[in-house]
Amino acid sequence: MLDMTLNGRADDRRSGSKIAGFTVTTILNRKDYNVGRMPAAMVSETVELKASGEFEQQKEQ
Repeated sequence: MLDMTLNGRADDRRSGSKIAGFTVTTILNRKDYNVGRMPAAMVSETVELKASGEFEQQKEQ
């Protein structure tokens, strides 16, 4: 499951288009994907994944 947070919306001053910023996070268990069989003391079994980005609404031509 991905958790998504809308960070805000605004008008881009240069292009005049509308933009929306967001952050997405999730936690993956390495065992679910058979990734790296390392002792737990060396590497955690869970990996936190974070991504940030923005969407831009295209202006009509």
